[in-house]
Amino acid sequence: MMLTGSFHHQQLANREVKHYFQRQMMKQLLLADYQKNPTKYDKEGVVNYNIGQIHYQKTTDEMILWIYLKSDSMKIRDSLNVSVSSSDETTTTTSDKTNP
Repeated sequence: MMLTGSFHHQQLANREVKHYFQRQMMKQLLLADYQKNPTKYDKEGVVNYNIGQIHYQKTTDEMILWIYLKSDSMKIRDSLNVSVSSSDETTTTTSDKTNP
């Protein structure tokens, strides 16, 4: 009986890790597209992927993200710091905030 419970906890942990990496993959795809075409992402919108979607709201220096997976009932809040330097190069940094 103890082995079954341990196996179940391992399955749950594996699923959480998988979901984390799926969310990070979608975020990196959004970031790569943003760096190529920043004007495409003005105020707010939705980006659809085959595994989920990202809702975003862009301010002057930050893009707030709500990441949804089709295989997960959670919405995860995240953000990208986007700022334009004097040389007109866009710089980005990321942070991860998990909200169940």
